[in-house]
Amino acid sequence: MNKGYIAGLLVLAGASSAFAADMPVKARVAAVPYVQYNDILAANNQIMVQAVGTHLNYAEYDDGRSYPPGTFVDSEKGWVPGIGLKVSAMGDWAVSNLYVAAEASWSKGHTSYFEPPGVLGGPVSLTHNAQIADAAFRLGKGFGITPNFMITPFAEFGFHQWQRDTSPMNGETYEHEYAGGGLLFQYAPVQRLVLSASGMVGTTIDPKISIAANPRINTAVDLGLGSELTWRVGGAVDYAITPHFHVSGSLDYTEFKYGASARDPINGIYEPNSTSQVLVGKIGFGYSWGGGDAVVAKY
Repeated sequence: MNKGYIAGLLVLAGASSAFAADMPVKARVAAVPYVQYNDILAANNQIMVQAVGTHLNYAEYDDGRSYPPGTFVDSEKGWVPGIGLKVSAMGDWAVSNLYVAAEASWSKGHTSYFEPPGVLGGPVSLTHNAQIADAAFRLGKGFGITPNFMITPFAEFGFHQWQRDTSPMNGETYEHEYAGGGLLFQYAPVQRLVLSASGMVGTTIDPKISIAANPRINTAVDLGLGSELTWRVGGAVDYAITPHFHVSGSLDYTEFKYGASARDPINGIYEPNSTSQVLVGKIGFGYSWGGGDAVVAKY
């Protein structure tokens, strides 16, 4: 091969290497943290104060000891205003998406009492004072079906109390605990908005009535009531004004029954069967701490 040709190739190769060495080297772009925001997680990690409106629809039915079985005896109906507090959290602790929630409410107002004609001296229509207290604790686990849809099975334990003032000198306090299980469905159709629907089925535990003393009628007495089925369905809307501050609204319908008590041997009185239908509306303002996490981008 021609020596001049080979020398030319060597010179050209050296020049190309030198030119390449002089070119700037393009560095790989560093991973940049970004915020991945989860609207459902944000809704489930907040503390909330609430304005509460409770509509009570209570009715008693005799079991055959004084009137034919199923006879309507009396009722209490009306809206009772109140306040509430709710705290909920969801995170990867013992298990992924572990869900815990606790809430309490207290309401005070007036209800309308009615006795039908021919029963207990009726017809009678009165206005009574009423106080209602509720508390509940839930424990569950969320399952993310899609990035914006979650189903959370939960167990629930709660307490309900209703103070019913039937006259200036005589009052009744109904109360029970309950335990049950349910499902919470949550869907985020657009950013910042979470729609929820839930249902719960359980049983009342240790229901009872405490009747205050009335000098003209009876001494103070406590009567045990029969445990019955309790169930609830409801829906809620949560909107994040900012990543931390939320507004919300909810509506829940609960129904439960009390079985009739035994007759008190001293006073001769007893409590008949009853059904309670309770509609609760809430408007809340909350602070969320758990909607966004820093995540390192991958390339």
